[in-house]
Amino acid sequence: MLVLHRIYAAFQTENFEFTFHKNQLSDEILRLESSFYTMAALPLTLKHYAEVEITNVQNRYVHVVGELPLQNIVENQAIIALENHEAFMFRVNKNRYGWTNYPDIAKSIFEKLKQSEVFMNYCNTPRKGFGDDKQFLIHLFTEIKNAPPINVDELDNTPDKEWIENNTLRNFYDDLLEELFPNWYEIKVPVNVSVTKAFQALKETEGDFLSVMKDDDEGEIALSERILKATLTNKEDLGKALVSTLENWDIERVSVVDRALLFMASAEMLYMPDIPARVTINEYLELAKNYSSPDSKNFINGVLDKVLKESGK
Repeated sequence: MLVLHRIYAAFQTENFEFTFHKNQLSDEILRLESSFYTMAALPLTLKHYAEVEITNVQNRYVHVVGELPLQNIVENQAIIALENHEAFMFRVNKNRYGWTNYPDIAKSIFEKLKQSEVFMNYCNTPRKGFGDDKQFLIHLFTEIKNAPPINVDELDNTPDKEWIENNTLRNFYDDLLEELFPNWYEIKVPVNVSVTKAFQALKETEGDFLSVMKDDDEGEIALSERILKATLTNKEDLGKALVSTLENWDIERVSVVDRALLFMASAEMLYMPDIPARVTINEYLELAKNYSSPDSKNFINGVLDKVLKESGK
């Protein structure tokens, strides 16, 4: 997604200089990494506030009927595995990616998540082990990112409009995170995907669950730079290849987003032979579905099929 943002910017500004966009991409990746570690550290904050609340309840003389039991959060073995993961905690502490600097925001998120269906079900169900504990984290983040946003313009005649706007889970989560990360709406999709993948790879014993953020020859960061370079340095040849597949279409009339997707996908297929062409096409059709118009998916699929056939691969 960050590469798409760079290629889109290149077409918008007509600046296709690779070094410039590589530097911009590096800055965006650093911001993405900061957001990733901060969000991956959120379960530690949930555990902290659960421990505080349990202690407060134990010290009270009067107990509230129906109070949510939080012992499962404190004993969650996946969260404990995060706490015990030396490489993860080193990154979090060294770069201050944790939530100790944002106690008000952290407490607000904790209180909000306590009201979520996934959180309440987990707290009220006997734990069955590490697998269940890990699935709780995955389901919680999935619930957050998939909760339907509310279009408040459709609520003009609703007395509770302001309450709904401020309390809908996804609206609440996104608005708070925008306070921490000014570019949150640009990076939230790759951050949420990376955090979910990291939790899926988490093991009871210290393992390489951080591989989703690796910066090596096989990591996603290196792959992003390869795609960027292949697209920008071969722009002229890619343009010719695409023009030959477009019947009765001027490449300049194609929307900027679709043009960026077509150039990136063609660059992968023509200049990155280690990536299967069908994998490339499927990935870019998914990007088209998420970032372009409803008709773009079929259009891009047809063009890329022709590029693939004409390339002889």
